[in-house]
Amino acid sequence: MEERKLIIYIESNYPISISKLADAFKATSKDKYISLVKTLNMLEESYLVARNDKDNYLPFDKSDYKIGKIKIASSGYGFVDYPEESYYIAKDVLFGAMDGDEVLIKIDKYGDGKVVKVIEHLRKSLILEVDIYHGKRQLYSINHHINIPIFVSNEKEFSLVTGHYVEADIISYYPKLQVKIKKLIGHKNDPGLDITAILLDYQLKTEFPDEVIKEANDISDSISQKDLEGRTNHLDLLTITMDGQDAKDLDDAVSIVKEKDKFWLYVHIADVSYYIKENSSLDKEAKLRSSSIYMIDRVVPMLPHVISNGICSLNPRQLRLTLTCKMLVNKNGEIDDYSVYPSYIQTVERMTYENVNSILQDDNKLLKEYEHLGNLIADMKQCAELIRKTREANGLLDFKKNEAKYIVDKQGFVSEIIARDRGEGEKIIEDFMIAANESVAKLMKWLEIPGIYRVHDSPPEKKISEFLTFARNMSISLPKGKNAITSKTLQNILNEKQGSDYEQIINTMILRSMSKAAYSDTCSGHFGLGLNEYLHFTSPIRRYADLVVHRNLRKYLFKQNYDTDSLINDELLVAETAKHISEQERKIMAAEYAVEDMKKAEYMLKYQNQQVTGIITSITKYGFYVELKNTVEGLVHISSLQGYYSYEPKSYRLINYQNKHSYKLGQKVKCIVKYVNKDQRIVEFEVITDKQRRKKNGKGSSSKSPSKSRILSSR
Repeated sequence: MEERKLIIYIESNYPISISKLADAFKATSKDKYISLVKTLNMLEESYLVARNDKDNYLPFDKSDYKIGKIKIASSGYGFVDYPEESYYIAKDVLFGAMDGDEVLIKIDKYGDGKVVKVIEHLRKSLILEVDIYHGKRQLYSINHHINIPIFVSNEKEFSLVTGHYVEADIISYYPKLQVKIKKLIGHKNDPGLDITAILLDYQLKTEFPDEVIKEANDISDSISQKDLEGRTNHLDLLTITMDGQDAKDLDDAVSIVKEKDKFWLYVHIADVSYYIKENSSLDKEAKLRSSSIYMIDRVVPMLPHVISNGICSLNPRQLRLTLTCKMLVNKNGEIDDYSVYPSYIQTVERMTYENVNSILQDDNKLLKEYEHLGNLIADMKQCAELIRKTREANGLLDFKKNEAKYIVDKQGFVSEIIARDRGEGEKIIEDFMIAANESVAKLMKWLEIPGIYRVHDSPPEKKISEFLTFARNMSISLPKGKNAITSKTLQNILNEKQGSDYEQIINTMILRSMSKAAYSDTCSGHFGLGLNEYLHFTSPIRRYADLVVHRNLRKYLFKQNYDTDSLINDELLVAETAKHISEQERKIMAAEYAVEDMKKAEYMLKYQNQQVTGIITSITKYGFYVELKNTVEGLVHISSLQGYYSYEPKSYRLINYQNKHSYKLGQKVKCIVKYVNKDQRIVEFEVITDKQRRKKNGKGSSSKSPSKSRILSSR
């Protein structure tokens, strides 16, 4: 039975019974009927067709079935998000589906879903903590999205005490979650183990296999004359790196030469692909990891330190192999010409953002220390400002998002959290790297070289609609029509509200309306940057996408290899790789958020019952979130408010209809730190009312902490 004809017929005649299909395709004999049934079953299993409640066939995308990634809330229910809709899945119809699984769901007449089948389980293991509950020892997942009973088959084989972390493989998912302990990781009070446990729980590797370490150690840490063949000599350029104070993997360096009112800008990137050969153990491990992970007090590198901090790091005054993107920037900040080629360099200084920022503020001591750089820093600032001005005119979205900087002690405990400041040095490098990334993207697109692009779609219609509602409530004037909302429109709003009391919340709301950036084999543009072509070229030490871009530049541009079979294979490979690293990126980001939530809660433990002031950044039917200046966010539960408050989603506020008092986005509130739990990664505040202020005698609140069940449901 020909599948294509069958699909086309069903698309034109659905819903249709099997008997009518048998008549249409003359499946009158037993063998032909069996062949029809087998073909229909295969199409169902491939999710090309589906059956409705009357057993009639229809195209899968016209049915009540959908495929997606399920998210499980801490209270146990699930939901599956699509651009146009989000479907609620009750606890009793999850049928073994866990957070992040790919599932087939069926939508009922009320718009809710149930899991029909788990297509692929995301997680194969769990990190469990030993605890005492009602006098009995039990093991719980440290992941808050897994709050169902866990049955351990081999607990007696280990000498476990309260607070131990163990890694366990999942044996079965349904009808009960059964696991087998693989190894004891350590105790939760061991320094740094709290972060390690979360990394392992998100199935992120923290150690390299022996064969990868051996392969890395076999790479020479010196550069021979043969290595320099076919490369442009840039030893005559005044070249520096510019990174954060703690950075050790220095994969980008810059040089600049001013010619009248133009600049020759050189962005030199470590030639990692020269050392990491395709399909080697190092390459396979780098692809599996997809990127380095930066967590509070540590880096989990994509490549072993001997490479990332050694031969591939552009360390000061050491000869290094690079790929250079050379750009001619005109007086309007436009790039008139660019080229990409293999090179070698030697940086004269390892500059930090902190020092560059001070030099630009005329720090006399640093000006004297780095006087051998001449006008290099000033020229870079001027060139970057020109580039930035053009980017802003093209629709760059420049968010002022508060990011946390963590100060930790030797034991790994957070002693201070401050909002990270983005100075001129950070902006210079950002502008230069984006210019190089755009230039390489244009080159690869024009030459049709298989590449992994960084794409960012325009905001989904639903989210734009929500933002428009918010904007109207904030009396923000907007052009009419949803299609009139461009990145330039949104940036104008940010500029208009800069320095106002509502700057932070407007930044937050625009960020929430954005699509998520991802990797793709198709060059479809970057909405947030206002660019038609964009990819990642500048960080091959810590991002696999960049490494693939370098490898294909070498293969198809530098070596001029245009073998048809090779091209076809690489086109398929970049598509598969882009999907994998996008999924891995989402997993890494989720782990980073979990670690930050945990460390913020740990930090706030010492501030329990103390007064804090923050801004309301999010409002829901169960309360609102308040963000402090140091980026810590806490929930004010609706049950803690005096009086009865109702949620008004259209106006983004909680309102007490009796006295007309309300809480709205962007409002500044004074609170008491009411409850903190590091293990559950929770911070809860309680608003200080006028009555409480009058009674306050400096002793703080003595109210009891909320129950565990309430805490879980509030998230």
